[in-house]
Amino acid sequence: MDALRAAGIPVWVTYPRTVAEGLAMIRELGEVTGVRDRARALLDTLEPLYAAARGRAARRAPVSVFYPIWRQPWMTIGADTYVHDLLATCGGANVFADLARYPTITLDDMAARGPEVILLPDEAVPLPARASARLRRLCRRARRARRPHPPGGRQTLLLARPPARRSPH
Repeated sequence: MDALRAAGIPVWVTYPRTVAEGLAMIRELGEVTGVRDRARALLDTLEPLYAAARGRAARRAPVSVFYPIWRQPWMTIGADTYVHDLLATCGGANVFADLARYPTITLDDMAARGPEVILLPDEAVPLPARASARLRRLCRRARRARRPHPPGGRQTLLLARPPARRSPH
């Protein structure tokens, strides 16, 4: 970056770790690229949605979530990540919030924390069916061992993937 700046090339660095910081980044990006009005229009849509999601989440008991980001070794998210804050915004409680930014864990660690939901991101390296089946088995075992049951009797296991992003190319 120093070399780019020394060559007279503007450099803008971002590091959003929360949804609110991501929204602020849109505002900043609009300013640095000269499209302030377009950024404002986008924020006029996103900011009410953000407030509504936070409001709905505040009225419900949080749902415990495991969000793996890698396997071999298994890795997840700690509290100092954008995804952690996004989950919290939507009513999720990261079961590994007490660990470092991107901790390495085992599936036994995950099972011991008994998440109600496992949310699988849509990654370039898909999770093989065998690994998905192992996650399901560990969660069923963790749910059977967990006493008392989670608030409201929830014992949901959800392996969810958002729709795959399609490239126009």
